[in-house]
Amino acid sequence: MNKLEARSLLVLITFFASIQYVFIGAAGDDYSPFGFLCITNLIGLVMMLVLFAGTLAADFYRITKRDIMHGLLLSLELTGFNAFTLIGVSGAGATVSACVLSSYFVFIPVIAFIHKSEKPKKNIIIASVITVIELGIVGGFDVGSFFDLHTLALIAADICFALYTFSVGKYTTDTSPTFLAMGQMIGCFVITLILWIGEAVVTGETMSLPDSPAFIICVFYVGIFLKGVYTIAQVNSQRFISPIETSLIFSTEIVMTMLLSPLLGLFLDVPKEEITPVRMLGGLLVIVGILIADDNIFKKLTGVVGSKKKGFIRRS
Repeated sequence: MNKLEARSLLVLITFFASIQYVFIGAAGDDYSPFGFLCITNLIGLVMMLVLFAGTLAADFYRITKRDIMHGLLLSLELTGFNAFTLIGVSGAGATVSACVLSSYFVFIPVIAFIHKSEKPKKNIIIASVITVIELGIVGGFDVGSFFDLHTLALIAADICFALYTFSVGKYTTDTSPTFLAMGQMIGCFVITLILWIGEAVVTGETMSLPDSPAFIICVFYVGIFLKGVYTIAQVNSQRFISPIETSLIFSTEIVMTMLLSPLLGLFLDVPKEEITPVRMLGGLLVIVGILIADDNIFKKLTGVVGSKKKGFIRRS
């Protein structure tokens, strides 16, 4: 796999993530969030076992304590992201939630600097600033709503996912992507199962889930495409793409959701986002940010600008 293929794969799974909200919206909200996470993690786990049964059987003896620890840490980070997201989305507006959750990548350079004093490149800083401006445009610059408990929970979710994205990029250099994906999914399933059981004990409710067609479709969509395909694609692609570039690609999710919602609204009875010129501008800024984040493209752009400046000086 080369960088172009890796980027294309990340764009594809971002597309899968962008339309999950339509299915989740159609499924309603009369169910246990931890139960939903547990059953979708189980579907993703079964999918991986079917796909990689041969590889796991042949290479099981190669699994090390380091592989197990990496998978456990990833599952803790991802479960933290899911848990804080559940808390935040339950009380924040849809637009605010989408904007905050899409901005987690701004924490990646901070984490990289703390981890190994790695200063962010100039083009990454510029791309991050552009993307933050885009998020503000799409969200309507609703500053006041960013200071309540639910929004703080979303920010905590951002930090967890930033740590997760950074860890995936780090661990895939010395751990088999297959082992990493399997360890992560097993950990997520076990943790969410424990949380679901704990929720049932505290509330006194049974561990049951709805059987409506919309809910079943949503569960299988999230389980197969978000827990299965998404996890496999990310841990394989991030061997070739930096954490910050991965995050910038993922940040286009809100734009994809906005653009695809009207189309999907024709088939499912869910609210759709209104496409306005301002939001179209926001989408354009995301594309600009991603292009600038690419080292080769940024060098070409700055080289063209530099050559024009030199030509002007010579003519004067």
